[in-house]
Amino acid sequence: MVHLRPETSKPGWKRTHLLPGAILLAVAMLASTTASPASAATPAGGFAAAFDAGNSTVSPAGTSPSPSGDAADTPGPAKVSTDARAYAEALASPDWVKTPSGLMNKECVHKLPEGATVDGDDIVLASGAKRQLDACKHPRLVRPGKAGPTSPAVRAAPDQAVPTSNGWMISTWWNAPTWLRRLYVNYAVPTAPHVNGSTTFLFSSFEPSGGNAIIQPVLTYGPSASGGGNYWYITSWYVWGGNSVYGSNVRVSPGDTIWGAMEGNSCNSDGRNCHWAIRTVNQTAGGESRIDITSYSVYTTAQGGVLESYGAQHCNMLPANHHGVFRNIEIWGPTFNKLTPSWFVWQPDPECSMYEQFTTNSADIWWTE
Repeated sequence: MVHLRPETSKPGWKRTHLLPGAILLAVAMLASTTASPASAATPAGGFAAAFDAGNSTVSPAGTSPSPSGDAADTPGPAKVSTDARAYAEALASPDWVKTPSGLMNKECVHKLPEGATVDGDDIVLASGAKRQLDACKHPRLVRPGKAGPTSPAVRAAPDQAVPTSNGWMISTWWNAPTWLRRLYVNYAVPTAPHVNGSTTFLFSSFEPSGGNAIIQPVLTYGPSASGGGNYWYITSWYVWGGNSVYGSNVRVSPGDTIWGAMEGNSCNSDGRNCHWAIRTVNQTAGGESRIDITSYSVYTTAQGGVLESYGAQHCNMLPANHHGVFRNIEIWGPTFNKLTPSWFVWQPDPECSMYEQFTTNSADIWWTE
């Protein structure tokens, strides 16, 4: 069993201080970000084999027509907005909730029932009955500047003690030269913050180049759109356009090793119409959050290690060990060929003296109080 704990030794690591980079998003202006994971050990404990065995035919009941363009995953006109005023108002509104991909109106966030799948814009129940998701009338609001970097420009991080923003604080990105169909990663569950009151998401993920969808196995501390509280828990998420679905929350403890796995099967030759299984598993104590979806998006960008936070008025409201750990990052391409990412760090605003280190198959996020 792989057991990960925050480390202090960092021999041979590439340290990259902040990377603002030009920002894309707003659905129209999005650039791709690419990286390719190098050889990383498959998680121990038989989980990789179990994933393969249980996922050879992950296909939701029914098949929707395969429209062209990533916009096919957006039911209705709702897209992604980086409007600063709307974002600030949503943060203060009870009608908007925190997801690991931005702020969303609570009408557009859905718990996926046990045994159900997502097929296009339909939730398919275990019985085979379908429930069509209403078109979300609200855009997904992301922090102005979070759309993904276009170049790995680097600048040094100033010493800043107080976080001033909400959203993606730092991340590693890779714009792949091909579409992606599998990700494995391990997270180490950090200690709780010294002061409660904020929400922290840690995850790896895939996005299409336009940034209008994301699939992600997520580790969370604090209340979020899926529930939760002042403790760590894991949840699998799928966000597209204005809508999102999530699996069950499973509580975990500091020091636990989490395995995140995403795999697309029965894909079109261009990477569309994949049947995705998104799994977040506690390898230490057991328990799993899983969702199965059909997505028409083509996922070509990967995020190796992301820290996203909401409501942290001071740096002591981030995890108290000052360290987010991502290990054994492995990514595969169209023929399940293993890829080697070329990560770069993206950080919109330097806060809490935060920086990220990476190798081809790992990432470490560090900060201070």
